[in-house]
Order: sequence, then C-alpha cells, then structure tokens
Amino acid sequence: MEILLPKDIFKILVVHSIHEYPFEACGILGGEMGDKNINIKSYFITKNVAPNPYREYLVDPLEEIKIFRYMNKVGQNFVGVYHSHPDGDEYLSDKDKEDMLSNICYLIFSVRFNNPVIKLKAYLKKNEDILDLPIRIF
Repeated sequence: MEILLPKDIFKILVVHSIHEYPFEACGILGGEMGDKNINIKSYFITKNVAPNPYREYLVDPLEEIKIFRYMNKVGQNFVGVYHSHPDGDEYLSDKDKEDMLSNICYLIFSVRFNNPVIKLKAYLKKNEDILDLPIRIF
C-alpha cells in the first residue's frame, strides 16, 4: 500500500507544521482508500487542544464533527490524520501507537528549529500490525 500525496497539499501541511512550531500541528485528511493506495485529496487544518501541545496532539472534537459532516456531505472519506513532532523524529511515539485507529493513515512531520529539512513518514495500523507506508508526492 502506498500514500499518494499531491505536492500542493504536501506544501501546505509542511507550512502548517512550521507555523505551529513549537507546538504539534494536526489535521484531518480526506480522500479515497483503495486496495493498493490511499489517495489524499483534501486536508483540514485543525486546532490542537491537547493539554501539552508541545509533545502531543488532540484534534478539537467540535472541529472534528464539523469536518466529518462536511466530508460526508461532499462524498469524501476520512482516510487519515497528520501531525508534527517539533524537535522530534518522524516516528510514532508510544502515545501515537496507543491512539491509532485501524485502517487510517497517519502522516508525521519532523520539524526542527533552524533546520530547513522536513522529514515525513506514513503509517497504517492493519489489525494489530503497524505498517510503514511509502509516500509518493506528485
């Protein structure tokens, strides 16, 4: 399985991750999930309401409801979540693993102070396995 991420959406998610620094940025991804790929077609920037936004994220539940209603209205599927790790790696934290939903992709951006290199990884929980997915930016 592969993540298909349009370049314009990728750029916006990077800018959002940098803009929210030193807090974790977060948002919801819409699109289509197939047998061979997850095609990301839309993004929804959300507010991080976590008690410690420096080290964790929590999508605002009211925003989440509005986004899911909107996606349902326009015929889009919820395919994933993205968030950033300020001054951290692009790997899943223990909390990220605990909170993962099955069959939903997770994009994690690594954003470091004074470092222009942004790293990105994608994950998917399939049953109890966590898969590291390739990302194709086009």
